[in-house]
Amino acid sequence: MELGELIGRGYQCDVFALGEDKVLKVFKPRADRSWIEREFQVTRLLHGAGLPVPAVFDIVELDGRTGIVYERIHGPLISDAVLASPGQLESLARGMAELHAAIHSVSIKELPSQRARFVRRIKGLLVLTREEREALLGLLNRLPDGNAACHGDLNLNNVIVSPKGMVAIDWDNGCRGNPVADVARTVLLLNNAHCHSTDSSQRETVQVLARRFRNEYLDAYFKMAGGGLDLRTAASIVEWIIPVAAVRLDENIVQEQSALLETVRKGL
Repeated sequence: MELGELIGRGYQCDVFALGEDKVLKVFKPRADRSWIEREFQVTRLLHGAGLPVPAVFDIVELDGRTGIVYERIHGPLISDAVLASPGQLESLARGMAELHAAIHSVSIKELPSQRARFVRRIKGLLVLTREEREALLGLLNRLPDGNAACHGDLNLNNVIVSPKGMVAIDWDNGCRGNPVADVARTVLLLNNAHCHSTDSSQRETVQVLARRFRNEYLDAYFKMAGGGLDLRTAASIVEWIIPVAAVRLDENIVQEQSALLETVRKGL
């Protein structure tokens, strides 16, 4: 297999062009094979349900690394589009809200359980005390479960603005659960977007843009989702932010750790 240019890079993978129609997402050498197979199966289910998700073709081995061959979606990430043209921020935020609501309108019983993932992550959080972990599990137990398809990590770096519309990528956290938790994850990531900026002036700019995007996204999502998803009150998202932040804490994103710890401990 002949790799083209490197067109994307994440914490766990590199993405290479395979001509104009396909890409190869190559995972880090020690990536868990079952986790990769899970992403493959989740993406296939969602694409099969007609959602705006790349087609997925095969799992391959390359120089000791495992990769997934995907359909290539042309266009910028929302994050790049916002920075290149801040005047489009509102329309891009509304577009992402529409995409998220469309994902949540589908229920696929074969998807992994969101709640089971949350419980597993929280139980493994050794950075918290046993009492804090138990309090988190108690809070999670009081929050309602759900059956909606959820991305699990929808953010400005996981949506491509293609000529045919927005497409959601990177489904390694895809699951079946409560859409409020999924929205809370997006809100949390937007709240902490500035943590990844090393330059103070850039950090302030990112924080302002992320807040504007968050507010426009939430307003548009509420209007499209309707009352049936129990998203009309800010309290429902605020409650979910706490276990969602704990799950994010377990992902060991160094730049966000202090902010996430503060969110969890203040919430408890």
